[in-house]
Amino acid sequence: MLKRPEAAEIKEKGRGYLQVGNNEVFTLFQSSWSGAPYAGGDSAGDERPQMEIVTLGGERRSLLPKVKSGDGASQLSELQAVVNHIAALSAEHSIREAFQLWLPPLPETLLLTEVLEPQQIWNGVHWQQPTDNLTATVGRVDNPADQDQYNLDINFNQNGHLLVYGAPSSGKTMLLKTIIMSLALKYDPEYVHFYILDFGTRTLGVFHELPHLGDIIYPEEEQKLAKLISWLLSQLDERKRKFSQLGISNLVSYCAASGDKVPYIVILLDNYTGFAEAYDDHVLDLAKLVREGGNYGIYFVFAANAVSSYPYRISQNVKQALVFQMSDRLDYSSILGRTDGMEPTSTVGRGLLKDNRILEFHTALPGEGSSDDQVAASLRRISAEMKAVAGEIEPVGIAVIPDKLSLEELLECASKAQPEDGEYLVPAGLDWNTTLPAAINIKHVSNFVVSYTGLQQVDFRFNSLVQTFHDSADQVTKEFYLLDSGVANLAGLRANPVLTRYMDTAEAFLELTQSLIEQLQLRKNDARQASADSPEPGAFDEAGYILSKYPLLVILMPHFKSAFDLMDNESLDHLERIARFGGRLGVLLMVGSNAVELSKMQLTTELAGELINSGNALLSGGAPSDHTCYAAVMEHLDYDELNRGMDASEAMLLTEGVIRRLKMITEL
Repeated sequence: MLKRPEAAEIKEKGRGYLQVGNNEVFTLFQSSWSGAPYAGGDSAGDERPQMEIVTLGGERRSLLPKVKSGDGASQLSELQAVVNHIAALSAEHSIREAFQLWLPPLPETLLLTEVLEPQQIWNGVHWQQPTDNLTATVGRVDNPADQDQYNLDINFNQNGHLLVYGAPSSGKTMLLKTIIMSLALKYDPEYVHFYILDFGTRTLGVFHELPHLGDIIYPEEEQKLAKLISWLLSQLDERKRKFSQLGISNLVSYCAASGDKVPYIVILLDNYTGFAEAYDDHVLDLAKLVREGGNYGIYFVFAANAVSSYPYRISQNVKQALVFQMSDRLDYSSILGRTDGMEPTSTVGRGLLKDNRILEFHTALPGEGSSDDQVAASLRRISAEMKAVAGEIEPVGIAVIPDKLSLEELLECASKAQPEDGEYLVPAGLDWNTTLPAAINIKHVSNFVVSYTGLQQVDFRFNSLVQTFHDSADQVTKEFYLLDSGVANLAGLRANPVLTRYMDTAEAFLELTQSLIEQLQLRKNDARQASADSPEPGAFDEAGYILSKYPLLVILMPHFKSAFDLMDNESLDHLERIARFGGRLGVLLMVGSNAVELSKMQLTTELAGELINSGNALLSGGAPSDHTCYAAVMEHLDYDELNRGMDASEAMLLTEGVIRRLKMITEL
């Protein structure tokens, strides 16, 4: 630079040449060092003298050993002393700071409580009245061109769903936690519900106690995932129907017009790539929810590693995107457009967004703590505190069918879900779609067929049904009469103490049917008289009256073909009359038959047709299509459902024109 050879000889630190003009001044100089320890202007009397040996080459060596200071880290340098002195003089004379050309950089650590307004969030006792509609404040944005830094707000109600991009360990999962905690602090559990699909680090379970949380689903929970998507689709349809009745197409307007509190539903999916690889068959349903759910208060937050992770059918319906550090720098422009080479700083939680121009943001930590475990402990504590004050407010959980179902568990579920007019309901099993008990109404059912493909489960199936009938509808007295025709092994059923009478001969059965005919006539006469005496004969409940006064008589024939061969014609005539008229008079025929034999017996006896036409049946074993007698009832089922095999714990229940797949009792 100086075009002088002397500069090449400089070796010492702080040494240099000063040149002015055309060598008017050209001199060697030594700059002073401002980083030396500051002595404060006072020389200590007991300070050791400095003695050095200077060699002929100019090298200095200390003659006495150096003494280390007690705290080198805290010793003040001369430069720091000068700065402190200037600052003190400025404060003394009220001299204001010089105008800053640039705002300070975004902090590397930022707490959520630093960006939320204290007067707008949960105060430990209750939630404040919201001043906006589902907006999550999750960090700070730096806009150096406008000399501005402001909160990063994700306005779901205005901008819809959110896509999050970022390489592994860039801060995506932490952002999801911050979104959850921000919304949970601002809005009460009646306002917003969360459903979490944790296909990533599996750390979102820290929110298990959060009162806003409906459920958390992990990759291996296939059944729960299917039920969540099915439930979301049903919610979408229900909200469409409700909103259309008022001519409204968005949640805010509907709540204002109707006065109803309809909660927002936010679904957060960590690692979309893992989800799509494992459950590709659900992507179309997910795309429909993304496309149509926003107006009805159903919002998604997706997180993934790469630009290509999201299919076009999803990304085209999402306006908001946040980008953390990516593996390939070209990814930023692919997502956000032209970035002019801008990339986020190499700090976890730092990313880019597009707000008129490309800006950098930093994510706030959702809880206090200097490490992940401390933050997680903070989130668990806050979630538990919120749950304690939320009371009985609880979003809909995603229930699943258990692998095993005992009689006690079924009856407990039935008691919790029983409607007000459910005193005549007997649970047959758990509905596979709703996980709620599916029941038989003993007021309305007179004939009930158990159709099976093999004899292996006949004894247990009838025994469990009898025990369920006995333990349900407590206000109704029941009597059970068993005809054992000798084909099926009924050891368990025969040993059941609730049986009123056991029969294995035609004579004994004829005696029973004769008494039943007499009982039917007696009950019918009594009901006619009670109806005539009723102040409102047209509203008289004949079946309810009979069951309140007489026991329910249940006739059990586990193997219809052999029972038909065993009984005489008079008993058969009696049964046909009972099948036609016994329903509202408290007599129930429960008949079991092989599916193929039942189909053939329609040509042999009218009783078979009467039983089938009643439309009340339990189909067990094989596939539903094997039970050909009920093909007309099942014609609306799709091919897969119609031909899917049923294991020993499954069955299809047909009652009152409705067909449901059930989880049956597996142990008494």
